[in-house]
Amino acid sequence: MLLLLPLRFFRIFFFGVLTFYSYQVSGQIQYINFRHYSLSDGLSSYKVVKVLQDRFGFMWIATQDGLNRFDGKDIIIYNKSSREKHLLLGSDITDMVEDSAQNILWVTTSLGGLNGIDLKTGILKYAFSSVTDSAKRFPDPWLRTIIKNEDDLWIGTNNGITIYNIKDRRFKEPGKVSLQKSNLHYDINVFFKDEFGRIWAFSGFGLVLYSGDDYSVISSYGLADLKLPEGDIYKRFNSCISITSGQVLLATHKGIRRINYDKTGITRINGEIIQGTNNKEVRSLDLDQNRNLWFATDKGLYKMNIVNGIISTVEDVNRVDQKKWTHSINNIFFDKYNNLWLGTLQGFAIATKTYSPFLNFFQSADLKTKITRAFFIYPFNDSIEYVCAEDGFYRVDNTVRNIQRLKDGLFWFMFSHKDGNLILSADNRLYVFQAPEQFTGIEKVYPELDSISYGNINSAVNWNDSLLFLGSEQGKGVYEWDYKKRILAKLESKSSIPLKDSIVNAIYKDKKNRIWILSDNSFAVFSPPDGKLENYKLANPVTAKPLTLFFDMCEVSGYYWLASYGSGLIQLDDQFHVKKIISTNEG
Repeated sequence: MLLLLPLRFFRIFFFGVLTFYSYQVSGQIQYINFRHYSLSDGLSSYKVVKVLQDRFGFMWIATQDGLNRFDGKDIIIYNKSSREKHLLLGSDITDMVEDSAQNILWVTTSLGGLNGIDLKTGILKYAFSSVTDSAKRFPDPWLRTIIKNEDDLWIGTNNGITIYNIKDRRFKEPGKVSLQKSNLHYDINVFFKDEFGRIWAFSGFGLVLYSGDDYSVISSYGLADLKLPEGDIYKRFNSCISITSGQVLLATHKGIRRINYDKTGITRINGEIIQGTNNKEVRSLDLDQNRNLWFATDKGLYKMNIVNGIISTVEDVNRVDQKKWTHSINNIFFDKYNNLWLGTLQGFAIATKTYSPFLNFFQSADLKTKITRAFFIYPFNDSIEYVCAEDGFYRVDNTVRNIQRLKDGLFWFMFSHKDGNLILSADNRLYVFQAPEQFTGIEKVYPELDSISYGNINSAVNWNDSLLFLGSEQGKGVYEWDYKKRILAKLESKSSIPLKDSIVNAIYKDKKNRIWILSDNSFAVFSPPDGKLENYKLANPVTAKPLTLFFDMCEVSGYYWLASYGSGLIQLDDQFHVKKIISTNEG
């Protein structure tokens, strides 16, 4: 059942989107409902480079202009301009790693240094400058990435690696790497730690494997070994994740590489593992708790089922500016609750579920057609819906997300006659609609409706096999249409008791085959067999305040539930006594 406000209420309220319920992804597209955060929400910068969750549940958002601690509601900013306890050596955050043993978040910045934040207090505890570095602890002031191995922090810079031992608080150097070209910078892009205690360092040179114990170089692999071309590239490698013991996936500027290894070293490097990604930069990849692989390119976000290899394109159900978000992803992260976080060039986005049961349809896929204030939805079949809106009558194909405006103007309501015809109520005009785009004045098909052919209908109910009850949007009460006898009559002519309120918001047929007429200040119940009509007014049993503006209802377990604007949900027993009122006070 669709829950809709009375049509005239839409003159007050703005409904900006049309929403359908979907149980599963169809085809190769998966829709997700993201909540977006950017500068207007207190974020320090648009450009988010990494997302991390600490052991206490706080989310840390690294940006090019500061680090942001997010508790789900408020954001605290750490950067070069913050007050002392949140003051970092630099603002351009390049990487971060959690030290759960010491409760420290270690943060690297470009042209700043190494920062340590106490996770319990949120206060900066350590700061080692890479710029004013008289002790030459850092081979280059530009710090790019960091990883923790036991008590060591491996810090990758724009020209080499330094190691900081947390326990003895000393900086150390790893084994020397012999570069093929004397002018080539050893620019560390990404670190990875395997189960054999080795540290993998990916740079513009290729890959170097170090011993995590004595820091010595174990082996090295050039760009050709990684099936990558030579050339001056700022960043060749973006992320590296383990998918199983002895196997990693590497996101590069030329697709994804699958690397197999054992305790002796690298055993195999595969080039293209996902069709269509070989010449595209893969900016980030991660696994969810269901072992699905998620990866991002400049063309969008994708999900791959590792078991069957099926790839789905992931789209944001919020279609306004969605491509700016999904086409500019820097980081994909799944928290301990399997919520999906995206760090993008627009800010960060959160999806608490990796599918959305609700899809928003208010703009066509080509962005040329937009629905303004949808009043009523008529589901024609599994793929087509017709929409009555303030600015037109629309056909929506939910399989390809196509929206087509069939006729301009204001449209209120649509229903199906038992003879199969679709009856459509525009503003002051009733039509019989036939697909694809035929609109016929209703009096030409049903002459008995000539008197209301230029009226507005907001609701309709079939009764048995010969009657239709029609609710008027224009304060004219309810019409009884006997379409077998081709007779239209006002409901008042069928009863000795008139309607107390001629303004009709909706009509409903209950399980006892009675017709309910919901109005502003009362509701009425009509029995078609004997023509008996009763009017009812309701009041709050506690405050005695009248309950008004009834616009929808349903039956559950022997009780009637009425939707009342301004009061909430009203539960009635079979004698129409108020049993319960559920409002915003009850959640």
